[in-house]
Amino acid sequence: MKLDRARSLLGEPLLLAGEDRAAYDELLAAVNEAVQPSDVLEQIWTSEAVEKQWEALRQRRFKTAFIAACWQEALRTILKSLLSYGTPLSLDDDEMPGRGNIH
Repeated sequence: MKLDRARSLLGEPLLLAGEDRAAYDELLAAVNEAVQPSDVLEQIWTSEAVEKQWEALRQRRFKTAFIAACWQEALRTILKSLLSYGTPLSLDDDEMPGRGNIH
């Protein structure tokens, strides 16, 4: 079985909306060039390795996006517990510690 036939049997990569197909194809081509699979089993293993690497990269992007989305609320929560000393602390979205009203 030719490798092109094996590739066609493996199907399209499972990419999420917004993911870069060209980047996936570039990764696949680089790994195929390095490994140079010689039969269908090696092609399957190579494709699986690329899929796992893509998933790892996806998880890193998601973790980075999650941290970027949540850091302000996490900081606000930590500052409230550290600065309140038992009294109410007001940290509105427009206020930063040292610049706003701290009660």
